[in-house]
Amino acid sequence: MKVTVTTDQYKSLLHLVYLGNWMANSYRETPLDEFDKIEEFIFSLAPAAGLDEWVTFSHEDNRLHASEGFDETLMEFLDDYDENTFWESFVQRMARRDLEREVGVDTVIALAPDALQEKLQPHVERWAQEIDENGLERIVVEKGS
Repeated sequence: MKVTVTTDQYKSLLHLVYLGNWMANSYRETPLDEFDKIEEFIFSLAPAAGLDEWVTFSHEDNRLHASEGFDETLMEFLDDYDENTFWESFVQRMARRDLEREVGVDTVIALAPDALQEKLQPHVERWAQEIDENGLERIVVEKGS
């Protein structure tokens, strides 16, 4: 298969491949090799696009990686992703915790996905409003007995 892209499209592809691999592998002790390999392949085309400065070769692992400058240009995307993911996850987990306290864990586990979402929605809305209005200011961890 052959794919032809413009330089601007290739730049976007570099961004997407880097961000996708970061999302899939950044937290893993052993990265998924298939994603690292496709990232390295896409990075290997950078010199032909005149983007040598976007990639660097590491003698440590004999692989191409994003250069420090390229990496820094994408930090805002990564920071925004982390921030949004944290709050979305926090709201969902707190909503589920509250629903489990309200109806019991076994009842929540037994709910069909649509019914679960319907039951969670009021809790999600309440937690989302709390976070929007107060952030973590009113979140307290109580000591156990």
